[in-house]
Amino acid sequence: MLSNLLENALRHTPTDGTITIVVSPKEGGFDIAVRDTGVGISQKELPYIFEARYQASNSQGCKKTHAGLGLAITARLLQLLKSDIKVNSRLGEGSEFIFAVRGAE
Repeated sequence: MLSNLLENALRHTPTDGTITIVVSPKEGGFDIAVRDTGVGISQKELPYIFEARYQASNSQGCKKTHAGLGLAITARLLQLLKSDIKVNSRLGEGSEFIFAVRGAE
């Protein structure tokens, strides 16, 4: 899950941009955030980015072909772990993906 989010951040962030991983403790586990200063995702596309095969318009300049499955798989794996994923994004400003993981018992 984390590798997919990092791969997406690397693909959509210019070489002079920033990618940050933030781990925040919370009761029973941690929140993990992947933040970037990349191209961002339009507000109208955000509701669809976790659907299989959906490719946001920000991927059109990408030289590699992608199947549009990474975020759908990530969301499904988190669902199986009884967690979810949230996204905050603005075109031209970057994106932030946040998910929770339980701590070891």
